[in-house]
Amino acid sequence: MVIKVKNSLRRKFLLVTLFLGLIPMFTLTIMQINQMVDRYQEILIEDYTRLTEILGRNLENMFDSYNTISKMIYRYDSDLEGNVSFRLNSGDNFRRLIDGVDVSTNGRSLEVELFMRNLHASDAYINSIHFLGYTSFGEEFTAHFSYFYTYFRSLEVFKASMGYDNWDTESNQLIIIPAHQMSYYRSHQTVFTVARNYFDIRENIGENRYIGTIFIDVNMNRVENILNTLRINRNDQIYLYFDDGRIFHSTSGYAYLPELNDSNITLDYRIDNYGLNVLVVLDEHDLFHEISLFRNNMLMILSFFLVGLMVFGFFCIKKLMKPLHLMMEEMKKVEKGDFNINLPVNTKDEIGVLSERFNQMSLALDLHINHYYRAKIKQTEAELTTLKSQIYPHFLYNTLEIIRMTAMDKDEQETANMIEALGEQIHYVIGPLGDMVPLREEVNIVQKYVSLLNYRIHGMINFTVNINGISDFLVPKLILQPLVENAYLHGLKAKKMGGHILIKAKICPEYVEISVIDNGIGMSAETVVKVEEMLKGEEMGIKNGSYRQSIGLKNIHDRIRFLYGEAYGIKVLSTPQIGTIVSILIPISKEEC
Repeated sequence: MVIKVKNSLRRKFLLVTLFLGLIPMFTLTIMQINQMVDRYQEILIEDYTRLTEILGRNLENMFDSYNTISKMIYRYDSDLEGNVSFRLNSGDNFRRLIDGVDVSTNGRSLEVELFMRNLHASDAYINSIHFLGYTSFGEEFTAHFSYFYTYFRSLEVFKASMGYDNWDTESNQLIIIPAHQMSYYRSHQTVFTVARNYFDIRENIGENRYIGTIFIDVNMNRVENILNTLRINRNDQIYLYFDDGRIFHSTSGYAYLPELNDSNITLDYRIDNYGLNVLVVLDEHDLFHEISLFRNNMLMILSFFLVGLMVFGFFCIKKLMKPLHLMMEEMKKVEKGDFNINLPVNTKDEIGVLSERFNQMSLALDLHINHYYRAKIKQTEAELTTLKSQIYPHFLYNTLEIIRMTAMDKDEQETANMIEALGEQIHYVIGPLGDMVPLREEVNIVQKYVSLLNYRIHGMINFTVNINGISDFLVPKLILQPLVENAYLHGLKAKKMGGHILIKAKICPEYVEISVIDNGIGMSAETVVKVEEMLKGEEMGIKNGSYRQSIGLKNIHDRIRFLYGEAYGIKVLSTPQIGTIVSILIPISKEEC
């Protein structure tokens, strides 16, 4: 049965729908969109204001940290054994150091370098440390240190970059030098510099004698990382400038403040302690572009929707019912299990699409039922394959045991012991163990490996273990054997006279440190640096010709960091001709505490 609607009824339906439904809905929707856009703009400005304040506080915290680091020159202390510390009552020690008190001229340079090295290591973004000043005897004294640059180009170029010729030697506050390139190292790296004057605090209050100034070059990535927390559009800019108008840094690259116009929205934050200001210049068009586009699109869609709904309401009733009734008749066939459905698709409108989808659904349902039975068969085959695969390790263990018993019957005890050790290692690697195992099991498998190694090299390796009563501590599986193997291959093997490998574990306040120690040939400082860079990088091992070394070391380091976080992993200490210590840091969980 096909439902027919007279023209007059369609017009009445259309007029009722238009005046009682569509027009009021259209009007209310426009009002709501405008209110939403206005509120969105207010919230966006409030969010950018909060983000600007957060950015300013983060910059202030950054300068506070370098202010604290610069004060370490007053707290530096070291003893004759080279032990370094920072103490509150050591303000005169650095002056004594540059005066050469109790040390030779060469020793003074080494002590100053040690101080700068420790200061350099206090922050990952520090590029270099410099000291310019005078000894108590009026002799000019300068020192420069950097982990990244070995050639210091020119003292004059450095002084010019710092503005040292007009230096304020009476300031006792942190001095900030704007962003500049490290041309004094022949580098285009951009840094900013923080500086602090150092005084002889033995004088009377207010009469402290100027000794020199320490300069700390900081990578501009430190500032960029903070600025990137405030996501801005292409035409927006962030300016950091001093109270006198000098630009410290700007995302636009301009060395002066911009001229503002009516299309700009400005947000500012003042860092009082350092005389710096943060100015965020937002382009109003870019800032509200998306919400304006959204509003225009919504109005356009509503207009089309209004017209389209009027047209659709005029024609849909007549054409809607006939195909729906036909579809209901075909559904009765589906209920009886007949999926051979072929509804006629005479139109390309929603009803036509629905009819086509109904045909496709019937076909897909038929295929799905067939696929289901086939999937059940494949699942059964997969389960049989899994059961079969479980037999292979059992077969391998039994075969090794038969070979071992045969060797024992022929009094080849050494061969039997080697086969037994190999069998236990294979069982450990592919046996039914989880990824986390007690430390004692890791040590036990290493002992088996060393025993096999000693069979081949006639017992030249002395292996000892000291795990300090934490044998039940859970560690990732197979993290010690590769380290012991490296200790032999790269440390002891080259000595050709054996050696000693020690596995030692100790509990620290927040983590357990497990160390593999050998007395092999050790590594040079350059090699240790390459290993550390490899551990931090993405490459799997160190490139050596056509193959890579230290793959196992990198694998263990990445597994530890993946499981526990970036603060943990492997650290390496080595001294040429003395030996190497490779330590694994694993956090102590609350349950283990």
